[in-house]
Amino acid sequence: MQALDESRIEGLKEIWGGYIGLEVKLTADAQAHLDSMAAAVNAIDASVDSTVFVRSHRAAWSTPADHAFESSATFNDTVSDRWYCHCLWTN
Repeated sequence: MQALDESRIEGLKEIWGGYIGLEVKLTADAQAHLDSMAAAVNAIDASVDSTVFVRSHRAAWSTPADHAFESSATFNDTVSDRWYCHCLWTN
């Protein structure tokens, strides 16, 4: 009986050891991913980023078309919602 109990304990140790190994690998992989993300964020140059944005969005201003209010199929629209939406589109 003792040998059977010891073999069960050894089996559980193997399972738990495998689980711990997977958790350690997952943690290391997650840390490596976060480190690469931090490096990418630190590499952002604000002046270059804003210059690229301005260059790629150069266009003359054009007034948007007057859109009619469209009632939502999933939200209970009220008269005040319609008035507010109308004000947004007409001003």
